Amino acid sequence: MENTSPSQGLSAMSLPEVVSSALRAIVEQGMTADSQESQVLDFKEDPATAALGSMNPDSKLIEVLLKAVICMANGNDGDSFVVLGVKDKIAGVAALAGTERDAEWLRGKVYSGTKPGLDVGVEEFYVQGKRLLLIRIPRPLRVYSRTKGESWYREGSNCLVMTGEKRSRLDWERRNPDFTAKPANVGEADLDSGALEHAHQLLAAKRAAMGSMDVPDTNHGLVRELGLVDGNEKLLLAGEILLARPAGGKVAVRHLYYPLPGAEPRVRELNSSLVNLFGEVQLLIDSYASQEVARVDLGQGQEVPIPAFPRQAVDEVVSNALLHRDWVAAGAIVIKQTPRTLTVISPGGFPPSVSESNLLTTRSVPRNPTLMDAVRRLGLAEESSRGFDRMWVSMLASGRRAPVVKVSEFDVSVTLDAGNPDLQFVQGLATMAEAGVDIRQSVNALIVLRYLVDYPGVDWKVLTEKLQTNDLETRENVDWLVGNGIIEKVGDRFDEWTLTPKLRKLFNATNMGATRSEAEKWIRQHLAEGAALTAREISNQLNISTADVTKLLRGLRAEGVAMIDAEGPQRGSNTRWVARTRN
Repeated sequence: MENTSPSQGLSAMSLPEVVSSALRAIVEQGMTADSQESQVLDFKEDPATAALGSMNPDSKLIEVLLKAVICMANGNDGDSFVVLGVKDKIAGVAALAGTERDAEWLRGKVYSGTKPGLDVGVEEFYVQGKRLLLIRIPRPLRVYSRTKGESWYREGSNCLVMTGEKRSRLDWERRNPDFTAKPANVGEADLDSGALEHAHQLLAAKRAAMGSMDVPDTNHGLVRELGLVDGNEKLLLAGEILLARPAGGKVAVRHLYYPLPGAEPRVRELNSSLVNLFGEVQLLIDSYASQEVARVDLGQGQEVPIPAFPRQAVDEVVSNALLHRDWVAAGAIVIKQTPRTLTVISPGGFPPSVSESNLLTTRSVPRNPTLMDAVRRLGLAEESSRGFDRMWVSMLASGRRAPVVKVSEFDVSVTLDAGNPDLQFVQGLATMAEAGVDIRQSVNALIVLRYLVDYPGVDWKVLTEKLQTNDLETRENVDWLVGNGIIEKVGDRFDEWTLTPKLRKLFNATNMGATRSEAEKWIRQHLAEGAALTAREISNQLNISTADVTKLLRGLRAEGVAMIDAEGPQRGSNTRWVARTRN
């Protein structure tokens, strides 16, 4: 069919609006095709209509199209489109070069050239007498690549190389679609009135804090404002979870309090709507937790009570479980509490790109984006997902150890240990703050300080592991800590740091073992004086582990400084090390 009038011809075609409006802009307004490209639309020229010299136009076309459709499929959650037969740098009608390619041939080449096979739709249509092909990439369910392994994704109008981390994350998202974006099992009339009222209050408070009084005055307006209805104004499952009681009396949270180790727990089960669970769970935990396990004297008559579990840590561990749990799993969130510990277990493991070794630094990917977005609009969660950071900060700054996180395929557990707060650590932090170096909200500085109060030194490897940072970020942290008089480098041979003398005294960290540099210096000196040393003797003398001593001795052997005494045992704890004799 040949169109003589772009407006009439395009409007008569069953083209997607994003395609027809872009073609109108090109034909009627003289725009270039590339100016009309978007997240879901790309224009490509058929190499057969271009001067390519000796290049095979068929192979060039397949190479270009495979990259384009893979890019679209990996960059969009819905349908996207590639129009073949348009020059993207030419303005106006002259951009319509056309194509004579067979639609079924193209479809087969795309399917056979992608992994897994991507089944696209290919339809011909005419604009200004030029035959074009509309390639429709359907809503993708997998992550796609060429059969050779190359893969890309769309970002805006750009096609970017797919990294391994991006691929893993996208694969997880597509294999685990947002369960909360599905239609609800109930209607708006079934929502809990108390939950709706609470949500209205939360939204009003959030808007008021932002200087706005614009709040919906109807329940339907509220759920629409929170993004809890679909395009047909029907309630989504996220709305049911947030604002309705679990169906059939299903338990949402099971709390078990153990007054003594091994005693029968006191069990409390909650089945409220999610919006009400936040406050109910926190109150329940508080009812069994002592609000003062110690008092710390910060000087000048200021005494501060230390509760069993810091408020911020409790808030974050509860929010993390309620918001990131797997709602497909049937189990309840389980909370185990004793006078000393609080463990929260939520159904569902971490996404593949998140683990115990990077949870402080990796970008959080919500398991339930629709639900999470609604909760953020109510002010119950923030845009910046720093839950684990805040757990670490509140525990360390109150003189405790960091939370313990355990992950399995089926659940995630986080344990807070009240323990016996290190009051001198808390006092030391206050003294630092008075001197102008307040690190009580810095998770990285607190991690390093806590480690160096417990251990004599820290090397580069341990720093990167504890901070969960790359080399550049680790260096930035080290430079800041050195520049603010918190740590100092030990010796010249190793990347190793210890607390400055002032802080060692402030935190009573003076009676500890040797650092790696100090230990090596001591060993060298004693070997040079003719001593025969065992790893155990060195360990006892310097108060460091035999494993660290063995590493040092092997390093000195590699340098030609030390050797195993040929007249003694060659293996085992009684092996003696002596200076290597020089020929």
